[in-house]
Amino acid sequence: MSSPLGVYFLDVGQGDCSFVVPPGGGSAVLFDCNDAHVAERFVVDHGITHLSAAVVSHLDIDHLRGVLPFLEGFLARGGKVDALYIGMDGDPDERLKEACTALLDKAFAWERDEQLVLCSPTRESKPKIVCSGAGWSVGLRH
Repeated sequence: MSSPLGVYFLDVGQGDCSFVVPPGGGSAVLFDCNDAHVAERFVVDHGITHLSAAVVSHLDIDHLRGVLPFLEGFLARGGKVDALYIGMDGDPDERLKEACTALLDKAFAWERDEQLVLCSPTRESKPKIVCSGAGWSVGLRH
């Protein structure tokens, strides 16, 4: 019997880190990541080796702090990520510029090496579907 659709909100203190895990353990979706270690433990504990998408909802440090170290480790261990979505909701303030620049530089390198596709959430009226199955879907809309 297949497992049900799972939506997990991980305790990372202040900030966010969430996963949507499809029924049967298909490719998951990561939403934001304040703590790379917590996200890493989650994927190891759940046997996740493929992400349909990793999403940075917006440019606040408590949503993006752990994304780069998590993805670096995940990909280095042989994990697969189809797409990285970064919500570019304006210019980051001075304290965020270094983290944003590092994430974008690495994302461009991953895209150049065909390890993932770098995207931005759609501004269209219909959400961009990043993962779906029988009777459910995960969509992004800016």
